Amino acid sequence: MTDAFVSRVCAAAARAVDDYLEMSGCDDQRAIPESWIQCSIARDLRAQTSKPSVLLEVPTDPSRWSSKRPNPLAGRDVGRKGRIDMLVFDRLEGEDHDEVWCAIEVKGAMSGWPAFTADMARLTDLVTSTEIRFGLLVYVSCRMPAAEMKKDRTTFRATVGATAEEQIVRETETGELWRVATAFVGV
Repeated sequence: MTDAFVSRVCAAAARAVDDYLEMSGCDDQRAIPESWIQCSIARDLRAQTSKPSVLLEVPTDPSRWSSKRPNPLAGRDVGRKGRIDMLVFDRLEGEDHDEVWCAIEVKGAMSGWPAFTADMARLTDLVTSTEIRFGLLVYVSCRMPAAEMKKDRTTFRATVGATAEEQIVRETETGELWRVATAFVGV
């Protein structure tokens, strides 16, 4: 995993917040759909020079795959059923498969802490049972007072484990704080 990749993902998530609040005229980050953040990250990653491919809402169950190319997860027991928010991969020309190198789960301000635990477990299953190099959980908090932010940090770290890192912290005109934080799974 490169720090530049994580920084790019986090910057795209932060821009998604700014763009949504400007577009909607809303000042409550809890109203931002996770799908908006996912799409913003995907667009930003696709704009890179290397132009990796990005799929959203990828089913982990191979029987639910609808692409003409083989499901990158086919033939592997990924443990937990459901969908992965994003898979980032390189198309291998002339090959019958793609090289998936990152799975990303996005959590917004309205996500409950149990969802973080489930997503971290799904990412861990994927990284340990497939050829995916690493998993990344991206958390975009809502605006909150500094004292509440301290509690939020502690809960996030306790929920996702030692790999939790704060990437971006912003202060609003009212003195409240919001942040983008990540948790990493991989080798």
